[in-house]
Amino acid sequence: MADLSHKAIHESATELLDELANESGRPVSFAVLDVHRELLHYTRMDGAPYRSSILSHNKGYSAVWFGRDSVEIEKMVGDRGIAAYGDANLTSIGGGVLIRDRDGAAAGAVGVSGRTMQEDIDVAVRLVDKIKAKAGLNREKILRLDFKPEEANGEFREQLLKRQKAWIKIIYNDGREKTKPWDARKMQSNSDVIGNVRSRPEFRPGAWEKSGIERVEVTIEEPTRQTVRARRG
Repeated sequence: MADLSHKAIHESATELLDELANESGRPVSFAVLDVHRELLHYTRMDGAPYRSSILSHNKGYSAVWFGRDSVEIEKMVGDRGIAAYGDANLTSIGGGVLIRDRDGAAAGAVGVSGRTMQEDIDVAVRLVDKIKAKAGLNREKILRLDFKPEEANGEFREQLLKRQKAWIKIIYNDGREKTKPWDARKMQSNSDVIGNVRSRPEFRPGAWEKSGIERVEVTIEEPTRQTVRARRG
């Protein structure tokens, strides 16, 4: 289990804060906690509601407590409810994202609050990715993403904003393919296309390997439908 570097956290938080300040989204609060649920860093942007400061901490705290992203907690606790655990800091609201080391063990978590639940999750994933990159926690394997047009945050994004829709085709190691539409009505001119795709639960580190995903194609035009038989080993 790796310890989180204070330098990596500080640099990552400062970098993210500069990015968010130049974007059009609502201000947020974000917190970084270690594997013992101790607060390592906290930022509250100008204009972020006071409640977001409490929720950002609680989301990260809960992710570490349960060993999973906070959005997954409600399903895990079921009818018992989170209140049964007797800790007022626990929440099942999305926006708490685990930081995992190279071996997949929890090293801490990030909690974000202030926007919609999905937007909070997206911001949290961005900060987690920055911290892992600067702390040397990234896995060597990265899911391959192919965009058509090729410039994800260039020509592809321009066409995506016009059409407000794209297609995501998942190619598996055994030859299977699955295509699904991408509703992009919430995308903006400064949105990170690559970050948006990588933040999806099925494409996060550990999840895509477990599902047997080989690569992902993201296209503006709907892919040609074809029958694909699974390869036999």
